Formats: sequence, C-alpha cells, structure tokens
Amino acid sequence: MAEVESHLAGCAECRQALDHHLALFAALDKQPAEDGLDRLMAAATTLNRFERFTDAIASISDVARGIATDWLARMDEAASWTDTAMEGLHLFHVDGGPAVEGAIFGFVRLEPGMLFPEHTHLGEERIFVIQGGLLDENGVVHGPGSLVERVAGSTHEVSAAPGVPLIYLNIVHEGLELFGMRFGPAEF
Repeated sequence: MAEVESHLAGCAECRQALDHHLALFAALDKQPAEDGLDRLMAAATTLNRFERFTDAIASISDVARGIATDWLARMDEAASWTDTAMEGLHLFHVDGGPAVEGAIFGFVRLEPGMLFPEHTHLGEERIFVIQGGLLDENGVVHGPGSLVERVAGSTHEVSAAPGVPLIYLNIVHEGLELFGMRFGPAEF
C-alpha cells in the first residue's frame, strides 16, 4: 500500500484518475465499499501503467512483446535512467531489433518545461510519446500514444510541456547534429 501511495504522490496521471473516480462516488452521494479503496490500490500494484503502449513499442522497436512489456514496467525505476550532461535530460538505454539497428535508440525523459535545443537529423526520426506532452516547433502538443515522425535533414527543438515529465521512445537513424557536432549511436 505504501508503494502505491508513493507512486500516487509522484504520478499526476494516476492521482488524477483516482481523484476522478472518488469524485464520481461523491457525486452519486455514495461511498465506496469499506475495503474498496484498499482492493483498488492492491490491484493497481500489479498493473503496468504504460501497458497500453506495449504493442506499439514492440512494433516500432522490432522486439517481442515481452521485451517491450519489460521496458515499460521499468519506466518508474530510477535505476533504469542514466543522467546526462544536460540537467533534466535522462536516458533509458535498451537494445532494439534489426529494424532499429544502427540508430540512436532508447527512451528519453525530459523534466517538465525543459527544452532540448535545436538540432538537425541526419536520417529519419520517430518519436513515440509515452507520458506528458511533447511541444514541437509549431506549438503543437503531442500526448501519450502520439507518433511524431521527421524526415532526414529536418531541424527542430523539442520542449516538455508543463506538468509531468515527458517520456518518449526515440529512434534517430544515422545520427544528429547538435551544437555544431555530429552524434551517432555510439555517443548515446
């Protein structure tokens, strides 16, 4: 139970869903069964909150469904993420299948409001948003479940919308140019 309460304290999406359901009970002038909240919380500990993205992540990553399930289950584990030289930017390194071989590939977490500076893609880029909002160069916010694709040669910056950290799967074929330097898969 403490693990669930800790998760709710740090996850705006789950907290909002719980508050919504409690408000529905209040609007009906009903109280959940005495043990209802305990049962709900116990059930929540066995669920992967990102499970709904398993098939998309497996397909985009060219891996088996079980591998994608494991990655998504580890999103909330601090040990999965590596800090970078850019404060507020964290990476979760994983190995994809043959379709993403030779690409910069893995999960990215940007703290709310953070800007990833302007950069140019040497090959195609695909971003699959898992949590939060990705604010693109046109002012469009792409939410969870969105697939954003950019062509080779495109230049842009990316911002994390306010609220919760932005988490996305990133696939960058052939590398990118940032601060006048070229980066490939070996550097990430």
